[in-house]
Amino acid sequence: GIMGLSGQGPPLTYLPGPLRLASSPDLCAQVDIAAPQSTRKLAAGDAIFLENLFGHRLAVDEASGALSATDRDEQWQRFSIEPVRCGNRYIHSGDKVVLVAATGNRVEALDDETVFARTTASSFHGEFTIERTVGPGIVNAGDLVSLKSHAGKYLSVRDADVFAERTWSEKLQTWQIEKAQQERLSVQCCSARETSQMFHTPAGLSGPICVEHEVNPPKPVLTKDTLMSGDSVFLRGRFGEKMALKTGVSDGSLHAYRGGEERWQKFVIEPLRCGHGPISSGDQVHFLAANGKRISALNGKVFASVPVAGRRETFTIVRSKGPGIVKLGDHVGFKTLEDKYVSVANKNRKGVRIGDVLAGQPWFITWEQWQVEKAPRDFVSDACCADCCKVNSSVRSTGSITAGDAIYLIGNFGHKLAIDASWGSVNARGNAGEEWEEFIIEPQRCGNGIISSGDRVSWLAPTGNLLSARWGFVFANSPMRGSNETFTIERKLGPGVVKAGDEIGLKSPEGKYLAVINNKTRGPGLWKGDVVAQWEFFMEWETWRVEKAPQEAIPIQCCSGPSSTQQLEDPADKSDPADKSVSADMKQETIKAAMYSRTTDIVFKGDAIYLRASGQGANGKRLAVDAEHGLLNTNAGHFEKWAQFIIEPQHCSDG
Repeated sequence: GIMGLSGQGPPLTYLPGPLRLASSPDLCAQVDIAAPQSTRKLAAGDAIFLENLFGHRLAVDEASGALSATDRDEQWQRFSIEPVRCGNRYIHSGDKVVLVAATGNRVEALDDETVFARTTASSFHGEFTIERTVGPGIVNAGDLVSLKSHAGKYLSVRDADVFAERTWSEKLQTWQIEKAQQERLSVQCCSARETSQMFHTPAGLSGPICVEHEVNPPKPVLTKDTLMSGDSVFLRGRFGEKMALKTGVSDGSLHAYRGGEERWQKFVIEPLRCGHGPISSGDQVHFLAANGKRISALNGKVFASVPVAGRRETFTIVRSKGPGIVKLGDHVGFKTLEDKYVSVANKNRKGVRIGDVLAGQPWFITWEQWQVEKAPRDFVSDACCADCCKVNSSVRSTGSITAGDAIYLIGNFGHKLAIDASWGSVNARGNAGEEWEEFIIEPQRCGNGIISSGDRVSWLAPTGNLLSARWGFVFANSPMRGSNETFTIERKLGPGVVKAGDEIGLKSPEGKYLAVINNKTRGPGLWKGDVVAQWEFFMEWETWRVEKAPQEAIPIQCCSGPSSTQQLEDPADKSDPADKSVSADMKQETIKAAMYSRTTDIVFKGDAIYLRASGQGANGKRLAVDAEHGLLNTNAGHFEKWAQFIIEPQHCSDG
């Protein structure tokens, strides 16, 4: 269901047609901007001045992004205030807010207690709790307030410079709010949990970020120079060197050198949100390298060594020109989870050579800038965001479990799997059929939308986070899908389609099953009803009954697997480019004809096959996989499915 922003009052209008798995601005609700301009109440999107005890206003230096409390030009003293979570249009004491400077950058309190406005990207460093000195209530123009950073330290002034260094609020940490004379902007309330359209928060909140939009924003103009998701690109450093995988090593380390146009210098841009569209400054993306791995940043080091993208593999694109769509030729920065920018080493030092790619600097200047250039594509992303496969909504009238269904997972005690909305901890004590017990099932690979035993799936919690298992513990505190957020679903009755009422096991990437703690299995710090992933067997306490939640399932688009990836032309094809426009349709017809005339003795892409050993002493045994450890052997045993392999070509041909 769709609730009003405050969780009260009449519901919003229902929109016909399918929703996407990933939310986007066109699904966001717009905050009411009909409030009269003369009101003293502080509203989302208002332009404000912040004046300290000595009558000096907070201001930003347009060049360095440093904040100070000095008598500067009024232009640089204006800030826009935006709530971190959307709800009512007015700002209340205790709300978390974002301050956007006149430069378009967000004010951030960094870990070294300094305060700057240097980036348009959102992060927890840019979130402040606004507190009225007179206590709870709506913040009004003229009120005295304090601004507390994510670290619990208040914005204060020392020698005209602004810091966030004290954990208590006194007069020196107090600011008076004044409204600036500026046309109000509408605010669009959009979720950062951009993995599904289901947001079951108690007050109808779909935060955490509200983005300013003009009342009648111009539609973006897309040209051939627009950077699109799925594009293959070269990333050229400020002085002409291209980022590339290091040759001769297998650890995925990256280097920047001039070179030519090699495969190892190409990267495919994958958006965090599904959909084939333009990339804009502030978007979060992944980068697929030629070795089939994603670029990852950890502790200042950058490698292309991770097969499944997670938080460490997520980068925020920051355009040097400021907000807007990124175009080929633009200079951009890539901000990591640790709020550091990807850069090129400009000198040799211990363990680092000139040209090595690092991520250790918090600023975005010369060595952190990369120019985006289009590259010929000779490998393709397996994230399937280019061509999403629509789930067949006709199967939803049956008892089959399908992609996008809202599910109850009922444990051995008869209690449902539930989430603590505050901490993200997971237990099996739910029994009321409430929203905190609903999980949305999302398959890793596209298909016909029906979930079968053996499928790898993710579980989206009502908070917008995904169920995650790591080191035996189970939480729902990550909005991004990685290996820890992927589970293999196993039906107790054996292979087949999973249906409502079936008993299943959920196997974590570590080979452990989700289990409910009982009195016999209790350990230190564990209580009856806690959920863990600590045992490798699938028995009574690892069994969950699947039931559909009493809610109409939403037809979604399944966008997370190579089975729907757009097929690219074989780069080895050396035919005359002039014939491409003529031959493309002919090739498609050839593929269709070949598929319609399939015979039993020709192996086609997507076929399930057996591989029978023919070496001396092999006795014709089939190749099989150990489902627990992933090891290959020739002991298929009684379970034929472990001896089946699906063959997938790297490049498209005639099928």
